[in-house]
Amino acid sequence: MHAKRCMRLKKFAQRPLNSTGDAISGQYFQACIGLGFERARSQGIKKQTYQRSSEKIVTGRGFLSAHIGMRHAVCPARWLVACLVLLLSSYTLAVTFHPRMDEALWETDSAVLRCQLSQPIPAFGSAVFEQNAGQALRFYLYSPANPLAKGQAVLTSQAPRWNPDLADDELGLVNVLEGSQPIELESAMANRLVAELYAGKSPRFLRRAWYAQGQAVEVAMSSVAFRSAYVEYQQCLSALSPVGFDQLERSRVQFDSDKAAITSKAQEWLNTMADYLSRATDVEQLFIDGHTDNTHNTSYNSELSRRRAEAVADYLASKGISRNQLTVRFHGERFPVSPNTSVAGKADNRRVTLRVERVPQPIARR
Repeated sequence: MHAKRCMRLKKFAQRPLNSTGDAISGQYFQACIGLGFERARSQGIKKQTYQRSSEKIVTGRGFLSAHIGMRHAVCPARWLVACLVLLLSSYTLAVTFHPRMDEALWETDSAVLRCQLSQPIPAFGSAVFEQNAGQALRFYLYSPANPLAKGQAVLTSQAPRWNPDLADDELGLVNVLEGSQPIELESAMANRLVAELYAGKSPRFLRRAWYAQGQAVEVAMSSVAFRSAYVEYQQCLSALSPVGFDQLERSRVQFDSDKAAITSKAQEWLNTMADYLSRATDVEQLFIDGHTDNTHNTSYNSELSRRRAEAVADYLASKGISRNQLTVRFHGERFPVSPNTSVAGKADNRRVTLRVERVPQPIARR
């Protein structure tokens, strides 16, 4: 039946493909290899042969004849996703990982530097939307015993059969990696999946299994209870730190010449640091180190660097940060970051550095 349905698409391939179509055709044949086609043969102009282990793929313009075991279909190369879905859907023993409606659950995990929205997928692992502070949204599948073969998977979005206003969508091919995170998607596609789920649809990944050449595997998400969980997830995003740990871990604030007063620009950053420290549960210590340029003598500079470091510690303490978390040190002009031979170099050296030290991860988890 699927072969006949695919044959009816043949009329769309009566003219040669343009350069864009050729590129799509190339994607198609690479997907054929990854999905375990025993044989794929194009009918048309300019043939080219690919060899991968025991699989032989002959490509060209026009449409192709593909075999999966005893199943056979002829499809235009331009209909790559539709053809792959039609062929793989003919498997009666396809392994499907998908939460039932009565067990579908979306969980929100909130932290000062990360927001997660995830769905457990029974016997597979989980589907995770994650946004770290200062970064864009990303999506990944987590599977401790990943059954998906490395290569490319077909990504579709299935509309609920009870809603005639929605239609299935073909979202394209996505890379499949080895390991416990076989599929990772960047911001654009991750946001597309959010939109599909919010609309009530079910994104699905279709790929062959690594352990059997003729075995198809489908991993799907359920949109049940997604909207209510997404509201909680947005609340987490609204409280997310504007910067990530890579910026917070090591930073500095500058000072005017011969001054220990905190500038308005320095206050802005210290407010961000105080917000992070007040909410983070894994920070062991903040090291505050004062520095100067070489304008004055060593004794004067040592005292000036101490006053600068103490000024930063006092400001953070005024924002509710415990003094026990703050370690103050001062170094005078001993550790310049720029030569003290220019105005700009001296300005760089008039600074207080801040370094966050976190609790070792195994201890933090307890």
